[in-house]
Amino acid sequence: LNYAPEAESWFTTVQARWIQAKRHALGFSEIVYMHHHFPRVFAQIEGRRAKMVYCWRFFFLWVKLLMIHVFMAVFIVFAPLNGVLIGYFAANQESAALSINSWTFLVNCVFQGVGIVAFIGLFVGSVGIYESTKHRIDGAASAGPFWQSRFLHFVRVVPQSILFFPMFFLFGGLAEWIAAVKTARTHKFDYAVALKPKIEKQDEPGVTA
Repeated sequence: LNYAPEAESWFTTVQARWIQAKRHALGFSEIVYMHHHFPRVFAQIEGRRAKMVYCWRFFFLWVKLLMIHVFMAVFIVFAPLNGVLIGYFAANQESAALSINSWTFLVNCVFQGVGIVAFIGLFVGSVGIYESTKHRIDGAASAGPFWQSRFLHFVRVVPQSILFFPMFFLFGGLAEWIAAVKTARTHKFDYAVALKPKIEKQDEPGVTA
């Protein structure tokens, strides 16, 4: 079980996954497509109830695309700026006293707490996905103890993910900005397909060539 892009070497594998990231980021154009066609489709729908159902479903799909593409694009900008802001409050106690009890600062802290909980949920979910599919993964039965125990697997996933998250969000954000520029310039895209691993077929027992 391996649907991830893979090439002959580590560097070419990274290149293949970068190609895949840029292709997936072209989904950014779906937001523009929805905005463009929403008024026309809305005008063609008959009945107030049907229009409300359409708007209700459109909203959730719009939010989904927004959180996938726009969040990834702006996170690499506002996350460092937010860190600088918190650092400023910590280093300047006098000015911080005037702002630390403001509702904007408190909302900022709440959203950071929600973000931490969301990341923990992401880690738990990744371990759960592995546990539900490991019977289809080659070598899973003979893997080390970190892959046999759910708890040890989670303990290992957390520091590894934290280590690579900055690079993940950096390149993910760059892919989204590249897609945004392409969407602003044209509606025709060249979809480059990343390399897939080559699985050698083994002869079945009792079958001779």
